[in-house]
Amino acid sequence: DGEEQPAGEDTDAAASALFLQFLRASGVRSDERVQALVRNGGVEAVLTELDYIDGDDAFRRYAVALVEESDLSTEDITHLAEKLESVESDHDTRLVLRAILEHETLSPETTPLLIRAARSIESDHDLRLLVEGFSERTLDNEAMDLALDLYGRIESDHDLRISAEALLENTALSKMQAARLLEIAAGEIESDHDMRLLLTKTASMFADEP
Repeated sequence: DGEEQPAGEDTDAAASALFLQFLRASGVRSDERVQALVRNGGVEAVLTELDYIDGDDAFRRYAVALVEESDLSTEDITHLAEKLESVESDHDTRLVLRAILEHETLSPETTPLLIRAARSIESDHDLRLLVEGFSERTLDNEAMDLALDLYGRIESDHDLRISAEALLENTALSKMQAARLLEIAAGEIESDHDMRLLLTKTASMFADEP
């Protein structure tokens, strides 16, 4: 409070508590703190620490660091997805989900929770970037269900076309999955121009169909 404090254990403890509060609010040195927490208490220690993090930006820094540092179990992803629901920022929610998609394996148990966590994202831009993240991973049933749920909530015709084109570039995409995507696109895209460009993109994929 603007007054010099005498040296001693109480002052040291107050300074440590203040520094910890700063780290939790700013996200500074989040990578180092997550590594230390994992070493000392495992993934559960980081998940517990997330309850004390103040602010969406700091939460994202800690959550992404955890996902990149550790192989999360189904239970770990479940707990992280539940905590992610409290994040209000579309940007920060998208980056945490993108990290999970890139580094973790989805399961029938975790996919509905990630869908629910993503429901808070309102920005078409962030939804499109998140859908585009599926263009670089294996599209099993869980991943495709999540991708299509996100895709169906985009409102902009431009973003609908661009994200669909990105998904179609995934070499692991089956014709059945492509058909599901096009069915949703046909129901959502109002622009004839954007729909024509998208259909042109898929013409070669279905050209050999009887």
